[in-house]
Amino acid sequence: MRVLLLALLLHPIQKVCTEVKLPPYHLSNCVQSMVVVLQQSTTIKFSQKDLKEVHINYPDAWQMRQQNDPRIKGVVYNLVKRGIAKEVNINELQAGDIVQFWNESWGHCGIAKGANYPKRLLWLYSSMPSTNFSLRSFPFPDKFYACRIKKQFLK
Repeated sequence: MRVLLLALLLHPIQKVCTEVKLPPYHLSNCVQSMVVVLQQSTTIKFSQKDLKEVHINYPDAWQMRQQNDPRIKGVVYNLVKRGIAKEVNINELQAGDIVQFWNESWGHCGIAKGANYPKRLLWLYSSMPSTNFSLRSFPFPDKFYACRIKKQFLK
C-alpha cells in the first residue's frame, strides 16, 4: 500500500523516470533520454528544429555558452520559448522540473528530483556514461537553467 501511495504522489514526469527503461548511455545520451521521458510523460511533440535546440546542436556552442546566449539553455530554452513551460531558478526547483546545466568543461541535462541546498547538491534523473539512466547527485553548477512544464501538457 505504501509503495502504491508513493507512486500516486510522484510528479508525472518523475513517475516515468522511475519506470522507463532506456538504452545504455552510448546509445542514448542525456538529451536523448530526456526527450524519451518527455514524450512518455507529456503531450509535447518535437520537430527537427526543436530537437536541434534541445540538443544544443550549434557549431559555436562553447562560444555561445561564454556569451550567455539563451540557446545554451537547450531543452529549457525550447520549452519556454514554445510556451510549454515556465523558467524557474534553482531556489524554486521542484521534482519533475527540467534542468540544463553547465560547468567549466561540460554540460548536462536531466529531470529534477530535488536539491540539497545546505550541501549544494542537485538530484537528477539523467543519463551518464558511468551510470546509464539513473538518479544521481551533482554539485551546484556554474550555469543553471530549469523550467516547469505547464500542467495542461502533462499526461
